[in-house]
Parts: sequence; C-alpha cells; structure tokens
Amino acid sequence: MSDDNIRNDDRGENDESMHTIIISEKGNNLQSLEELLGADNMPNSLPYWDIDDYSDPDSYIELKPHELFEKMSWTIDNYPQMCERRLQSSSFYIGGYEWYILIQPEEGRISMYICLSDINQIVSGQSIVAQYTMSIKHSDPLMSKFYDGLQRFGEIDYRWGLENFMEISNILEEFVFDNKLIITIQLQVIRRELIHFYIYQVEQVCYRLIEDAKDKLYKLITYDKTKWSSFRRFWIGVDEKRKHNLMSKDTSTVLKQVIKYFFLMEVHCGLVMDSLFSGLRVLQSRFQKEETTANVLQVHVEEGNFVLKDDLFAMLEKVAMLELKPIQDQTCCLENNHNGESGKETIKDYIVRNEMRLAEIGLITLEVFVIDYIFSIEIEEAYKDYIHGNRLKMLIDNTMDSLQLKNPNPN
Repeated sequence: MSDDNIRNDDRGENDESMHTIIISEKGNNLQSLEELLGADNMPNSLPYWDIDDYSDPDSYIELKPHELFEKMSWTIDNYPQMCERRLQSSSFYIGGYEWYILIQPEEGRISMYICLSDINQIVSGQSIVAQYTMSIKHSDPLMSKFYDGLQRFGEIDYRWGLENFMEISNILEEFVFDNKLIITIQLQVIRRELIHFYIYQVEQVCYRLIEDAKDKLYKLITYDKTKWSSFRRFWIGVDEKRKHNLMSKDTSTVLKQVIKYFFLMEVHCGLVMDSLFSGLRVLQSRFQKEETTANVLQVHVEEGNFVLKDDLFAMLEKVAMLELKPIQDQTCCLENNHNGESGKETIKDYIVRNEMRLAEIGLITLEVFVIDYIFSIEIEEAYKDYIHGNRLKMLIDNTMDSLQLKNPNPN
C-alpha cells in the first residue's frame, strides 16, 4: 500500500459519506455510473437470487443499500497500557459479511487492517470487493488520520490495510484522550459496479464451458453414429438402480471441480462465483418444489447429490441443441433519462435485468457443467468398461473357438 492513501481529513464524526471507486478497464459514461450508484432500492452486494417469481424482483433482493455501507467506531480503553499488544475489535456485520479491525504493533509502529472474521462465509473461489476508510480519531477532526483502500477480499487475502501506519509515540502524544483511542472504519461492499462492467466477461467465461459441452455432445450424436448407437444399446440394457447411481454424484466432488475450472485471478471471478452460487440455490429449490418444467434441464440436488432426473438421451440432446442468448457488451448501453422518476425506473430496470441475467447464466452454466461432468466421469466410464468387457468376452470366445478347432476331441 502506498502512503499516498494516508491523509488528514476534515470529515466530522457523523459524516458517513463515501466516495465510490469504480473499477474500470475502459472508458465509460461516468454520468450513467453516477446514476447507477444512486438508484433507489437496488442491491449492491451478494443478493443470492431465489428465482421463484421474476414478476417481483424486489422480493429476492436480500440486501438493501443501507446494509451495504456502514460506519463503525471502536473505542480502546487504557490504550497506553495496551499499545504494545496485538488488539482486535469485536466483530460487526456490513454488506452481509462479518468483519473486524486488527491493530498489530511492531518496532514502535502500528499496522492496521480490516479483516473478514471467517473465510467460510465466502463461497470457495469467490472474492468480495470492498472500499474502506480506516481512521484514528483526533479531537480536532482536521487532524484525524485516514487511510483509504479498495481491495478484493478472499480465502487467502482475507485482510487488507497498511503496515507501519503510524508511530506509537505519535499516537500516544496526539490521539489518545482520557486513556482512550478511537478507531473508525467506513466500509462499503461493492457489487453493482462490477456487474455493470463485467457481466460481459462473466458471460464469455461461462459460455466457453457451455459451448465446449455442446460441441462434444453434438459431434457424438450427429456425426459419430456408430458410437452413439452402441452407447444407446448399452444404456438401454442398464438396470434402473444402476442408472440412478450413474446419474448422480455428490455435490462436494462436483463443486470442487466447478471451482477448479472457473477460478480466475481476475476481478470478475467473484461475479462468476456469485452467478454459479445463485444457480446452485435454484437447483436446491427444485428438489423442494419437485419442479418438472419440460424445457428445463432436469438437474436436481437431493440429499447431498446432484441428480439427473430426465431421460438421459433427451437431456444430452437438449444440451447439444441448446440455444444461448447472444453475448452483448452492455457497459455502454445504459440509456440516460433525466426526466425525474422515469429516469430512476429506467436505471432500476437496467440493474435488475443485469442481476437476473447473472442468475440465469449461473443456472444454465451449472446445469451444463453437472450434466457434462456426470456423463464424462460416471456414465462414459461405465460405457468404456462395457465395451472393454464385450471385447474381452469376444477375445475369450475366439480363443476358445480356436482351441476347439485345434483339439476337436480333447478326450
């Protein structure tokens, strides 16, 4: 971290304003972005969309704007007696996650960090983008010391801040009053801005997997007629109990492969994981509702397993013929409407559409991944064993026939 981010500031104790930093890789309409950030009643963090009823988007937005940003104060009593000790604040919730502040003394200076309390609250492979401002309060607001940051928090990088933030002697002389040191933090979890910039990249990442699975199955069904016919004969001859076993796989095994495939050291990795997690929530709800819509890929989650519920041939053909919505770069497609409330509705519709699209992408991607994984790892391997067994049987039969020809009267 650069010392350029450390500053004195004149913000008072009750001023909870924050400057939202936009992460961008290309030029964009900043006026549109300002409107996006100011849209009323829109989520700005992990909403975990429950896609039960698209007619009421607000019903499945869990976090409201005021829950995504908060200012917290931490008063350390008797700080002069504790200044050489490692200190940790009590936990607090902002943006749907649990955090704490850490102060660590070393060689006469303190380092100060904002930390995630428990990395298990993050979906594996996911990251959280958050903007924060940490400060040590002075009796004169103009003298308070502030540090600003914007970072991705994840399983490995679960804490961020600044090493050697201030000298302990300076803190004791100028910032401790009545033996108390007051630390404040303003934190905002950022999500909506990333959707605006990166939904196009999320679609590209997910579509790549879907297209690979489609291409593989399309070639098998359309061009490799001999193998497809042989596979159909094999599958028809499998008993129902074994079919059920072959068409299911424990969720932990599959999800580990999902994370391994989709984990990217990119800013939009968190959005990809959010999207897939939304898809997982939908699959889990199908078991509870016993959903059997004809045009849905029938992937369910039952008792800790992914289960393919449809006829296998029909399901594979659906994937092979799957039609995907064309990818569009929407980062510059927001229409401005400056006529009062109508403009806000336009922006709200835009954000809701992106959120819904993110959930849809996650659902179809996870469905195709599960089908392709179970088909490749379980069913195709069983088919290979079947072919190998048939060839071995033919070899044994041919050998026996050859021996009988050589020794027509073995007695």
